[in-house]
Amino acid sequence: MLAIFITLPQIKAVKRDLLYCGQGLELVSSSHLTEALAFAFGFNTNAAMLTGFKNAKATQCMGFCAERFWCRLSELTGTSVSRMQSVLKIDLPESVSRAVAIRDLREKIALPSVFKNHLDKFFELMADHGADYFTLEGGRPSPNYFGLGGSYSRGRQAMRPCCTPAKPSLLWQWDDSGWSALLADDFLEDHTSRDCDLARWAMDAWDFLEPDLRLGKAVFSARFGLVVHHEEIQGCTASILYQRPGQLEQIRIADAQQAKLRLLSA
Repeated sequence: MLAIFITLPQIKAVKRDLLYCGQGLELVSSSHLTEALAFAFGFNTNAAMLTGFKNAKATQCMGFCAERFWCRLSELTGTSVSRMQSVLKIDLPESVSRAVAIRDLREKIALPSVFKNHLDKFFELMADHGADYFTLEGGRPSPNYFGLGGSYSRGRQAMRPCCTPAKPSLLWQWDDSGWSALLADDFLEDHTSRDCDLARWAMDAWDFLEPDLRLGKAVFSARFGLVVHHEEIQGCTASILYQRPGQLEQIRIADAQQAKLRLLSA
């Protein structure tokens, strides 16, 4: 599953790709594709997805699963998954990546086991303790005569709103973002080990991207994993290198527990 921020127009762009690939096919209709696509994004029906967008912000955090698309399309058409995939020739994950301008490299690279274990532990802690994101500003410039350079320094960071306690009155002069950033610092100090070096990890990620690609900031997002921004390539301006399986569900559980505690203490 791929966790991404996506808008309704971007989902419609994916559907246009599906319709283009499905031209002249009698096995599948436009309504079948619409319903299967909504199911791939975690909704039981397209109507439920439209309602979800209507009741929320224009951009939503969603999990996309291509397997769910093919299984639902198979049910709707009464045709086997293998048969549908053979006639509807589309790289669905690639279509979603183009729509949101983010490459999904998780299946195309192999992170070293030590690096992956570090990331697994860190993102699990982020999910459980309410961390939202950590941004590393800087990057890798284009190659020059002296070779590659570049570096990172800590940038914006925050805790998830539902896990951020009320700001103490003594800090009246602080804004909410400053208070959240301070709590994010506390999270790193209290819950991570000495092995946690975000700047080093961000630079290690360079090895898995094109050597001549100019890289920008790196973001460790609780929802979206390790994301590196870069100059445009293949219509995309960022690449996802890592997402922890089950992360979104763990975040939902942790956030729900925090909301329940707030109600009990109110």
